[in-house]
Amino acid sequence: MGPCKYLPEPTASEDETSNNMHVQALKREFRKTGPDVDMFSVDQKLALTFSYRRKLVVNEKMSVADLTEKFPRLKLRCEVNCFSQIMWFFKMANCLAQKCNYINSKLSITDT
Repeated sequence: MGPCKYLPEPTASEDETSNNMHVQALKREFRKTGPDVDMFSVDQKLALTFSYRRKLVVNEKMSVADLTEKFPRLKLRCEVNCFSQIMWFFKMANCLAQKCNYINSKLSITDT
């Protein structure tokens, strides 16, 4: 399974109700400015809703526009940069796995 279909298990403490509460709290925080923003709370809620967001993208095919409307923080440059770094990691890991499979297919290694 590649990074496009990655669907982590939801956190045991999270369900539809808690995810909706986190979404509302994230929207309230996004409307704040400067030092009033509780970045610890924002980061925590983004972490708690990660599997929910992935489900929206993978299973429900939510568009980028709809996703950033629901999670406005994802529009910020720092979040886009973080996403780019994660995607680069997945691409490199996938490339490495393909190269290892190719090398293994060309070598005949047997246990003696």
